[in-house]
Amino acid sequence: MGESLTLTLVYGESGVSSMNASLDYDCPEPKPATITLVKVVENDDNGNALVDDFKLFINEMAVVSGETQEVKAGTYRLSELQLEGYALESVEGAEWDGQSLVATVTVEEGENIRSEE
Repeated sequence: MGESLTLTLVYGESGVSSMNASLDYDCPEPKPATITLVKVVENDDNGNALVDDFKLFINEMAVVSGETQEVKAGTYRLSELQLEGYALESVEGAEWDGQSLVATVTVEEGENIRSEE
């Protein structure tokens, strides 16, 4: 959808002595941003956990690994509930301090972010 701009000027009877102006502008709807949070499980030490065993969150909203979520532009917390015997080793596509179970990501209008934990 294109943008349109309509400018209407209405002059009074005396011409320039009085002038009314109205501006009608159709703003395009903001494009939604998306975040896809993907859990990768490594069972190197005889573990048997599956991706679905980990609870993933965007802010407080529980999400399913690999499912794309539409969000408004802004900053979001990506987190997970840790399982005993497993450690979060990396978070790709987000800012992470290397220690906590929370990373942050900032998305702009129309941007698509994919983060792997």
